[in-house]
Amino acid sequence: MACPSTSDRASRWRFAGAAALATAAILLTGCASYEAAPLPQRDARMMINRYDQDGFILSGALLDSEDCKLYFDRDLLRQNLLPVAVYMANASKDESSFEVRLEGVSLRLADQTEFEQVPVREVVDTVKASRWRSTPLWFLLIVPGVVASNKIGETNEKMLQDYRSKALEDVNVYPQGDKTVNRIVFFRPRDKTLAECDLSKAILSADVNMRGKTSGKPLKASLSLDRN
Repeated sequence: MACPSTSDRASRWRFAGAAALATAAILLTGCASYEAAPLPQRDARMMINRYDQDGFILSGALLDSEDCKLYFDRDLLRQNLLPVAVYMANASKDESSFEVRLEGVSLRLADQTEFEQVPVREVVDTVKASRWRSTPLWFLLIVPGVVASNKIGETNEKMLQDYRSKALEDVNVYPQGDKTVNRIVFFRPRDKTLAECDLSKAILSADVNMRGKTSGKPLKASLSLDRN
């Protein structure tokens, strides 16, 4: 039997290399991806657990790991990040609005454990860094740097835009029928980890200012939270 020629062996090596590269590219496409569901629509007026005073309605829920994977395509709790869903509505009888500033939204536990807000950019940076620390070295060596860089960059930008669209910002809550402001605030416990926190005793608070015809004293809305 004739032995393969040098050119035949070279062709086989080129084919094997191309196949490996294609496989790596497919794996990269799967790893460097972002697919998240939109936040569910909730009516704050219909929620049993809610704060309701002077027409301002506040409700909320703590997201668990499965919620995070569904709505953020990442388990944020593993990174010591706690997303809190905040629902607000205006049921006042006049044209007054309620102003809620992001800095006035806070979270604490019954044992006085305090949480700090985490900006969206920092949340995304934390998640994407942890995502790629586990990438094998051989994988990065096989896939051309420009391909990997472009794919990762596209994924991170898509993630950032989606997180921003779901995050709470300063808002005026107007009396608009059954419309509910439905957004997320990201928190992190101070001086401890989430694993050390009893989240069954979390308390959400918001500073609220009434604007309009019947402007009154500021409200300090507060309620205990349940898992989503």
